[in-house]
Amino acid sequence: MLRCKITDVHEQSVAAKPNRATRRELVDDFTNSIYNTRLLSIPATLSTMAPAMVESAADTPISQQIGPHPSFLQVAKPFVFEQTIQKCMKATGTDEAREDANRLQGVSYIESVRHAMQLPVRTFGQAVVYYHRFRLVHAESEYNNLDAAAAALFTACKIEDTLKKSRDVLCAAYNLKVPLSEQLSSDDPSFEEPSRRLVGLERLMLEASGFDFRGMNPHEKIIKLFKASGLPKKVGNMAWRICNDLYRTYAPLKQTTLTMAISCLELAVRLHDADGRRFETLIGDEQKMRTKWGHQPGRDHGDTARPLRHLHA
Repeated sequence: MLRCKITDVHEQSVAAKPNRATRRELVDDFTNSIYNTRLLSIPATLSTMAPAMVESAADTPISQQIGPHPSFLQVAKPFVFEQTIQKCMKATGTDEAREDANRLQGVSYIESVRHAMQLPVRTFGQAVVYYHRFRLVHAESEYNNLDAAAAALFTACKIEDTLKKSRDVLCAAYNLKVPLSEQLSSDDPSFEEPSRRLVGLERLMLEASGFDFRGMNPHEKIIKLFKASGLPKKVGNMAWRICNDLYRTYAPLKQTTLTMAISCLELAVRLHDADGRRFETLIGDEQKMRTKWGHQPGRDHGDTARPLRHLHA
């Protein structure tokens, strides 16, 4: 009797339990009810907002849209034209006479601090390039000239793996102006605020250079060409100094390292009235200079030597 009752209860529970098809129908009905309820609860303004935005974006011309095109790519430009430099100076409202004085002051600051810190010449060249590019982008009223020079040297130390702290750069610059008894160490609290300014200018230096970390070192080319040409030592020393003076101009932004090296050596040969036949044989004629060295002889030499004549005039 008890077994019959248990069997009847089990049969009733099985009969009440829906099969797989019935379960699927119940789930579909539940999902549809929720979906329809949510659709009814959405405001009418939201249903018309998305198509309106798509239509307005499609109707707006590309030239009037904010920001660059999604497919626009920009790479760092290692060289600029003289017309671009003049255009940048005009856009920043820079006076030509004042610009020359500030540029020479900044490069002299970098060179003197570089000697005091015993940094290699490649760090000096990279710092001057960053300094020139920074001044072409920012107006002179936006920064202090010597702070920009110190920030350029600080940034170049990182790029060229000659790491120095910002306090070290500021301390070296300060100690150059005071006697030995008044010199300070880099841990002095007076360098705290200037150090923060240098770190802030470092980001602007990298932005102005387009985050281009490629270094240019024409001094290495000068040494190789000098050793291969067999010129006198005084000619090599003169070419080295001419190359240092070349960084006081915008020539490193316009010419390649090989162009600057050949121009400095050729000018040194002419100044010392040395026998440059072996040097001319090494460089070759115009056809050899184009094929072997990738160098334009006449025009590039004139564009490189012209700023030097203006500098020493």
